Amino acid sequence: MRRVLVKKMRGNAIIEKKIFINIMNKKYLTIIAVALAAFSAQIFAATENKKPEENNSDGFNSNKFSLSLEGVYANAIKKPSRGGIDMAGLDFRANYEIAPDSVFSLGLLMLGGSENISGTDVDLDTYNCSLMAGYRFSFDLIQDKLKFSAGARVGLAFVDYVQDYGRFGGWDHYQQDSDVGAAYAAEVGLEYRLNENWSLRGGYEYYGNTAKIASDYNEQQYHLFQVGVAFRF
Repeated sequence: MRRVLVKKMRGNAIIEKKIFINIMNKKYLTIIAVALAAFSAQIFAATENKKPEENNSDGFNSNKFSLSLEGVYANAIKKPSRGGIDMAGLDFRANYEIAPDSVFSLGLLMLGGSENISGTDVDLDTYNCSLMAGYRFSFDLIQDKLKFSAGARVGLAFVDYVQDYGRFGGWDHYQQDSDVGAAYAAEVGLEYRLNENWSLRGGYEYYGNTAKIASDYNEQQYHLFQVGVAFRF
């Protein structure tokens, strides 16, 4: 009786995990994107009606603090079996201008994905949360409008990994593990200023972490493609 109960409990846990993953993959980013768009529209309308703030030499708001939020697609350099999988997520950063065209940032990168290994019943689910501090410098490509930036950041990454082999022999076979490792990234990007408060951002980032999950799932690297908005207070 105890063994049967354990089997059922494990089966229910796998079903709940899959339901959660499907909901996250299909709806999570859409809901956040809609909420962000609504929030951004309200702030944009409010800032349009404000009196101009004190401007710096290039005609934009002189406040040195800004927030940015970008959608991220992460293309894994290593592919299954038991390697990295493509993921999607969000990158939120608080930025502070420490000198003209030099910015310090503190950010939270959140990624998640699920993928089936071709030709098998094995599913891979991975979640990654990285807290990183970084430095970025920039220069104008078009005066007061378009900037190019490059930088790097380092921090900590928490990685959660589930490998579901499916149900056979009356058992649900899966492996779950998590680890914390160093996170590192190098980036380039463009920023287009809409007005003194709002900017559009997009870029590429090479990202990696040293978290060790299973014997052949460690030191994962990704190509990150990002697009989003920044708001200067």
